[in-house]
Amino acid sequence: MSSDESIHYGFRLNINNPEHLAIHKILRDLNPEIYRNKSNFIIDILKKTLLDADIDLLTGEGSKEIKKQGGYATKEYVDKQREILKKELEAEIRQELFSMVITTLKSGGGNFNNIGFSSQVNESPTEKGKKEAEQALDELTDLWS
Repeated sequence: MSSDESIHYGFRLNINNPEHLAIHKILRDLNPEIYRNKSNFIIDILKKTLLDADIDLLTGEGSKEIKKQGGYATKEYVDKQREILKKELEAEIRQELFSMVITTLKSGGGNFNNIGFSSQVNESPTEKGKKEAEQALDELTDLWS
């Protein structure tokens, strides 16, 4: 790839910051059989993170929209943000449940009481998470209105 076909970005990691140090160790110890180089790894992570996100909020278009509305968030804007949060929360809950099931199956147990579930629970964790997210968003909506 010629220099005309690429763009260079640089960033610094502070080794006194534990999060930065952890990132440094991951980048340093990448498996070369999976990622040919650090650039491919970083690009994959950014694609997974940024391309699924609301680009308007990342690029400032979301704040421009709020400024156009006189500095107030409209109901439509809040509803859009609520849906985004719901989707993110559902994905996190699914991933956590999947991890818990895999961990249980690996340990050879089929008894879900070992991981905090009981057969007499009326609400699934996903429904509970949805209700908690809805409640938090309703509180924010009340504060903003």
